[in-house]
Amino acid sequence: MRNLAKDFFSGLRTHQLAIFKLVAVAFGVIVLAGIGIYGASYNSKSCTSCHYIKPYYRQWKTSTHKDVRCTKCHPYPPALIASNILLYLTNTYDPRPRAEVEDKTCLQKGCHTERLVNGKVTFKENILFDHNAHVGKLLRGNRLRCTSCHSQIVQGEHVAVTEKVCFLCHFKGADRGQAVTGCPSCHGVPKKVVEHEGFVFSHESYMQIGVACNQCHLDVASGSGDVPRERCFSCHVERTERYEDSVFIHNNHVTKHGVDCLDCHTEIQHGEIRMVKALEVQCETCHVKLHTLQKQMYMGVGGEGVNDTPSRMFAAQVSCDGCHTHIIPTSEAGTFAIGEKSLEAERKACVVCHGAGYDKMLDDWKREIDHAVEAFRPKLEQARTAIRQHRGKKTDMSQANALIDDAKHNFDMVRTGKGVHNVEYAVKLLKAAADQIDVAMKYLDGDARPIERERLLGTPDGYCAILCHTRVGLPEEVTFAEMNLKFPHQTHVDGVGVECTTCHSPEKHKMRIISRDQCMNCHHQQQDIECRRCHVSQDVVYKGVAKGYGLSKDIPGSMSGAVECANCHDPAAGGPLLPAIQKKCVECHEAGYDNTLIKWEQDSQKLVDESLVMLEEA
Repeated sequence: MRNLAKDFFSGLRTHQLAIFKLVAVAFGVIVLAGIGIYGASYNSKSCTSCHYIKPYYRQWKTSTHKDVRCTKCHPYPPALIASNILLYLTNTYDPRPRAEVEDKTCLQKGCHTERLVNGKVTFKENILFDHNAHVGKLLRGNRLRCTSCHSQIVQGEHVAVTEKVCFLCHFKGADRGQAVTGCPSCHGVPKKVVEHEGFVFSHESYMQIGVACNQCHLDVASGSGDVPRERCFSCHVERTERYEDSVFIHNNHVTKHGVDCLDCHTEIQHGEIRMVKALEVQCETCHVKLHTLQKQMYMGVGGEGVNDTPSRMFAAQVSCDGCHTHIIPTSEAGTFAIGEKSLEAERKACVVCHGAGYDKMLDDWKREIDHAVEAFRPKLEQARTAIRQHRGKKTDMSQANALIDDAKHNFDMVRTGKGVHNVEYAVKLLKAAADQIDVAMKYLDGDARPIERERLLGTPDGYCAILCHTRVGLPEEVTFAEMNLKFPHQTHVDGVGVECTTCHSPEKHKMRIISRDQCMNCHHQQQDIECRRCHVSQDVVYKGVAKGYGLSKDIPGSMSGAVECANCHDPAAGGPLLPAIQKKCVECHEAGYDNTLIKWEQDSQKLVDESLVMLEEA
């Protein structure tokens, strides 16, 4: 019996040893196979043995990453190799796996860490892109990854930047003609002078005066960038219950798994889709550069020594045919070929938009601009004659010649470009031309007197009064916020004769440039101006007015019936207010009343402070 047991256990050990040897051999084979496969993985072509990626392999071979093996970006650890071998042997592997690339693989040592240290790169020749402003930041509620822009597989080029993703982020949900981050965030301030439909234009000068890009570029993007629900079904069968939860969707798909944005979103196109209608009327199709000066006048560009000043009509996006509505047929014009026609501006177009009487303002503009042009013409000719007469003398004429040329250019713009297209710019051009002639004449004759200017150019506010407000009048009262009172226009303009530009900027319409202290410089010197016109609150307190303040009757101050403001206040004296009034107190009352004034001031301030506390507690 003992020998039988001994033989049994001996046989069992032999059997176990055989199994152990078999397992060891199998394990060794698997390890060696894994080592072999892992070694083969260093050769990127081996990836095509299992995966359907030959088109992408060919793209990789011609890309900037052609010297970087696949496993550098797509890590392939030994444990994954072993499991994939098992799947391969059992024919259960997926030949089309999703190959995610994590940020840490892009930013590993020796790769793209430098891109984040020196994050700014030039994209598409003229766009300065900052990696630091995009990578890992929460932008529009989404945290971007490297592959958000550098798509994992881009048709035609491996791991390239697809600008369609840029358009999706920058334009989805943006207002018409705008980008979410604004146009300059990518394009900067355009420096290049461009020619569009026959006229030369500078973006830079327009932007300096605050003209928005969408003033001219109406549509810069097309497409909504929406996510059709059916696109979810390409990955998820009947799993769209969180379709509306964009935060969860983006976090799970973009941040965690690097899903390409355009796998879900429809595309958005970006470019010069549609310009403002005023710029799309291509008169040059038939009349090559015939209306260049008219367009420049309307846009307020092209003058010499004059800031760009777009017409208010152009700023409102009114096109040429908004005013030029009268069709002149061939029989009337007599200068066109059969079948042609021309459009002429007509006065009723003003009335349609602005109301009755505005056609008369157009008459004023034509009359005043034409008069200014005709009055200026002989002065320009005289200056040009003086230049010709000095050519034989030993005098450097270059500066004077240049100034006269600039003056003629500005004059021609108003004359040929028709100043009524932009009356404000027309006046500026003629004023600049007059100044240029004055300086030129100084070069020729140091004692030369300035040329005489007719009334439109001779007054600082000629544009305001003569061309506009003489016809439409002035608002009777406007609010002066600094002094909390209504400002009477007519009293100052008609009664006192204050020039418009004393209070308003001649460069920017309606902009007030005068301060409260400057008003006081005039008002405090005039003895016939009632103080209560400006100091309304003080007058109410002094007289103890009851109406509107919850009092049953007026409670006038003890001196309100006998003492006027000027008896105590001397605005022209200057200096601290209280000491000056204290001197007035002792002139009428006995000594010590000057201290009473200080006590009143302290008591009233205490009441104010206590009232403020009560209001806060209430």
